[in-house]
Amino acid sequence: MIEGRCLTLTGVHGDKYFGRVVARVSTESGGDVAEALIAEGHGRAYMGGRRGGWC
Repeated sequence: MIEGRCLTLTGVHGDKYFGRVVARVSTESGGDVAEALIAEGHGRAYMGGRRGGWC
């Protein structure tokens, strides 16, 4: 999905943890990388609070 493509980062800001950056990542065609990963089962949305187990 992203190999060899230009990516756009928006909403870039620092997190409360040292060195971590939070941003929205989209492909040159406008596809949201996070949404694609979640749809394919490679990630999940995080809405704050305690995270559940991955398995």
